[in-house]
Amino acid sequence: MNRTERRGRAPRAGRAIRAAIALVAASVTLSGCLYAAIPEETASSAPTIEDPGNPDAFYEQELSWNDCGGFECTTVTAPLDWEDPAAGTIGLSVIRAAATGPDRIGSLLTNPGGPGASGVGLIRDSLDFAVGSALQESYDVIGFDPRGVGSSTAVRCFDAAEMDAYLYEIPENPRGSQEWEDELTERNAAFAEACEENSQGILPFITTTNAARDMDLLRGVLGDDKLNYLGYSYGTFLGATYAELYPGNVGRMVLDGAIDPSISGLEVGTEQAIGFENALRAYMAACLTTQECPFRGSVDQAMSDLGALLASVDRLPLPASDGRELGADTLVTGIVAAL
Repeated sequence: MNRTERRGRAPRAGRAIRAAIALVAASVTLSGCLYAAIPEETASSAPTIEDPGNPDAFYEQELSWNDCGGFECTTVTAPLDWEDPAAGTIGLSVIRAAATGPDRIGSLLTNPGGPGASGVGLIRDSLDFAVGSALQESYDVIGFDPRGVGSSTAVRCFDAAEMDAYLYEIPENPRGSQEWEDELTERNAAFAEACEENSQGILPFITTTNAARDMDLLRGVLGDDKLNYLGYSYGTFLGATYAELYPGNVGRMVLDGAIDPSISGLEVGTEQAIGFENALRAYMAACLTTQECPFRGSVDQAMSDLGALLASVDRLPLPASDGRELGADTLVTGIVAAL
């Protein structure tokens, strides 16, 4: 059976773009979990805690900073279980961009969201995007990989080849069919089982509450009386959790793109899908005013043309230079990632 026959008839263009954006919105909601399942190398060895049964002992550790490409990096030791600190420890990977001005205020902890996106990567790769020059002058800008993520003690699921297939392999069955739903359910179940099997028992302790407690530990070992914090997307929920746990330790706090903690994951995905489509329409409106825009006509016409492209790619994926195929979901991911 060839690809065209296997994929079945494509949906109408308007439905195609809405369905694809909705599915990708759900994927983006979970994307941090996927990133968390791709561990990186640890920046440095974690300090040893003399009395790990005492939570206060973790605040007394001395950090050893190393140069890491123009930044400073270290590893902070935290309890695996804050309710039972003696049960084991984990390492938290931390990066620091030292204040560039003479009037340093303190540290500014950042989180890019996810959940599961790398805070180390945010500062290392996108410092100027994450914070403006005024903040860089006044604060040591701090990024950290939350527990379970990146170069901290990380959740481990698939190897690189398995993860590539999980993220980019195109389903065999027609979108929206029961067989398609069953196929995706089976894939997700296999992913979850792999995470449980390969993460050495840390999964029950990868929680927002524990991450917020880790943030207070970072505040303490960095020498700050108050936590100054900038959180994006899920990072707003993490910041709000911190403020609830440690109201007396809150300094300056900015929550950008706040998540409503009272709604379900499905509602979050739906709201994100609406937001993506609104942003895409705004982009189309701006694009259509330029000579270089590949679309023509009205915003509705441009959206319809893009929907037709997605429907076509969903029916017959495009060959990539490395031998893989580009499906509609990956194409939409590339679009919404830039919005």
